[in-house]
Amino acid sequence: MFFDFSSAFNTIQPRLLGDKLQLAGVDHHLTTWILDYLTHRPQFVRVQGFESDRLLCSTGAPQGTVLAPFLFTLYTADFFMGTTESTEDLFKDFADWKTDIDTVKSYKYLGVHLNDSLDWSDNTNALVKKGNSRLFLLRRLRSFGVQGPLLRTFYDSVVASAIFLWDSLLGQQHHGQRIGGEWTDW
Repeated sequence: MFFDFSSAFNTIQPRLLGDKLQLAGVDHHLTTWILDYLTHRPQFVRVQGFESDRLLCSTGAPQGTVLAPFLFTLYTADFFMGTTESTEDLFKDFADWKTDIDTVKSYKYLGVHLNDSLDWSDNTNALVKKGNSRLFLLRRLRSFGVQGPLLRTFYDSVVASAIFLWDSLLGQQHHGQRIGGEWTDW
C-alpha cells in the first residue's frame, strides 16, 4: 500500500496538535509558542514584483521549515497508541472505507517508477526508454552536421543525465557505453 503524504504538513490542525502535546506532558509555554507559530500566519504570492492580498492561514505548518516534519510526526504519533489491532487489521479497515483508493500496477513518485512487485523492472525500463529517446536526438543532431563541443555539450547535459544516474551517484565516470544494443562513443 502506498500512501502519498505530499501535502501532509498542510493537514495539521493546531488546536488538535496542542491538545495532543498537552496530553503528552509538553510544557504549557512551549505548546502555546507552537500554537502561536502555526496560527494566523500571513501568506501572499509575489509574481514579477506584484503581490497578492495577504491572507491569514491557521492550518498546516509553514513549507520548507525544519519544524514541519517534526510537528507532523507529533501530530500523527498517536495513530497506533491504544489499539490492540494488528497492522494487517488496520489496513483492512482502511481498505473497507473505500474512499479514493486506487489499485495500480505501477506508480511514478519523485521520478522513480514503483510497481506492485517491488522490483526495479519498471524503473529500469523507463530509464532505458528515456536514454534511447535522448540518444536518438543525439544521432539526429549529428546527422544535421552538428559536431565537436556543441555535440559534447548536448550529450553531457541531456543524454548522460538520463543514462548515467546511478553511476554518477557512485562517483564513477564512463566514456562509451552500450545502451539499447548500440555503442555511444566519440
